[in-house]
Amino acid sequence: MAQREPDMERIRQAFAFYEAENFTSAIRIWFDLAELGSVWSMIEVGRCYQSGRGVPQNSGEAEQWFKRAFAGGSQIAMLKCARSAYAREDHGACEAILQIGVNQDWTPAIFWQAWYRHRRSKSKETYRTIFPMLRTAARRGHPAARMVLASCMMRGKFGLFRIPKGIILAVQAALEENFDAGEDSQNKISR
Repeated sequence: MAQREPDMERIRQAFAFYEAENFTSAIRIWFDLAELGSVWSMIEVGRCYQSGRGVPQNSGEAEQWFKRAFAGGSQIAMLKCARSAYAREDHGACEAILQIGVNQDWTPAIFWQAWYRHRRSKSKETYRTIFPMLRTAARRGHPAARMVLASCMMRGKFGLFRIPKGIILAVQAALEENFDAGEDSQNKISR
């Protein structure tokens, strides 16, 4: 995405302002760059409207900026648009947005499609449709997909015969998380 941005130096400057909590200066730069076609800046303007930093909080305005970024080709904006639609309880729009990413075989879209379906309905049919999606995303290394898959399997949502495999997946994920945390601690100590 950075190679398509009109002015990476100004984007870095805006992030520096943002980190220093000078939200007004950051948003001013992002507004200017968004008007020049900066998808990254469109996302940041949307985030500012979402959180109320540098501009009044306005979820509708945030969603409009995310839609502009999505139209500009941002997959991250796709997820933000889907989340906004879900928050408005426009589940059809959420599904349609994510289906674009699913059709592109993009792992985060596959996971979020399954997650939002899971959140909406706990029916057997829902679990039948989300199992292959979660399994695919988990096999590709999506950490949340692994946890949701393991949790649903342990609770028998994908059939009683998968409960033992769910327990194994959950233990493996916990061990890997503890191992990674141990490595992080070791790296901090060795510095």
